[in-house]
Amino acid sequence: MSDIFSNQQNRIHKALLTVFLVFVIIFLGYHLSTYLHKPYETETVATTTFVDEIVLDGFFVRDEQVVSDNKDGIMKCNYEDGQRVREGSDLLSIYGSQQDQINLQLVESYTREYEQLKTLSGEGAVKGSRIDIIVKQIEQLQLEYVEQLESGNFVKAIEIKESLTYQLNKLQLCKGEVSDYNDAMKQLQDKIATLSTQTSVIGNIDSPANGYFSGKTDGFETALSLKQARKLSVADAQQILASPSRTAAGIGKVVTSNDWYYCAIAETSDLTRGLHVGQKVQVKFGSLSPQTYTVTLVRTEENQNGNTLLIFKSSIMNKNFINARFEKASITINAYEGIGISKAAIRFKDKQKGVYIVRGNNLLFRKVDPIYEDEDIIISAFSTDTEYVSLYDKVVVGGELISGGS
Repeated sequence: MSDIFSNQQNRIHKALLTVFLVFVIIFLGYHLSTYLHKPYETETVATTTFVDEIVLDGFFVRDEQVVSDNKDGIMKCNYEDGQRVREGSDLLSIYGSQQDQINLQLVESYTREYEQLKTLSGEGAVKGSRIDIIVKQIEQLQLEYVEQLESGNFVKAIEIKESLTYQLNKLQLCKGEVSDYNDAMKQLQDKIATLSTQTSVIGNIDSPANGYFSGKTDGFETALSLKQARKLSVADAQQILASPSRTAAGIGKVVTSNDWYYCAIAETSDLTRGLHVGQKVQVKFGSLSPQTYTVTLVRTEENQNGNTLLIFKSSIMNKNFINARFEKASITINAYEGIGISKAAIRFKDKQKGVYIVRGNNLLFRKVDPIYEDEDIIISAFSTDTEYVSLYDKVVVGGELISGGS
């Protein structure tokens, strides 16, 4: 009897165990299949920036006056490119011989050395100076000096040599090897006086106008002006771009205005992207500088072939723009920043464009506020309104539950 009862209990236990195992298998299978098989695909949206720009080939126009070279002799520029000059100022000095020019260079070198020694002779000039720091500066300058010589940059090498001489003289004072440089300064003054009497300036070339000096010309100075640019046609600009080389004349020029134009040819369709007269845009010029400049579109002219002449204006004048002529420009028409959303995520609810986002086990509809749109993405404006999509939302981009735009 007990054996029968025991057998019945075993069968009951086995049956219960079987039921339990089947339940566990079904439970795990369901959750595993749910985990592995998601009914929809999602993407997390983030900040996206799109810059709408066009790249153009163009040329600069300035008001310029050529400095003529109708005098004989050895010439030396008294101004660097980009320096302001006044009408009548001595742009160039003319010397009778090569020796005169050499003497002048020596006078300038001795004068700079004299000024260095004068600075070191001032009261407290080396007070508080540390010898170990001066030695390190000397070692660094020696390395730089050799590097410049090896690279053939002799002008820079001369500048470094003068700095090196200054530090060596300073070191001597700090170590007490010399008490002052009065004798050396007297010798330099004598050399300067002697060479000055042996150097003769036989003439000067004066600036023809107020403005900015440049020692370079390209032949376009007399062919282009701001007034002429205001009358340019598309064909005129195309002809200039097709012939970027001319015979340079003169020994320099004076740019007489801060204003300049940048003239370029674009496709007329580019105007539909937001460009209009009076608009300020950001531009980078090819090889001039990595810097971005603000220019204003002041004139457009179209032709029947789908081309448009664009003329931009600026009053920024510096060394970069003194000599610039033919340059490639990257012009930013618009820049958009917002929440980037794949076009695959866009759905409509009651004719309202938006997306579905995942919150827990729920799908919620959120509106979008497009500020930019193309074939692949929409950029939606940032919004604090909870009815609109937010940064880092998980948006549904596809799946079984979302299809056919619903």
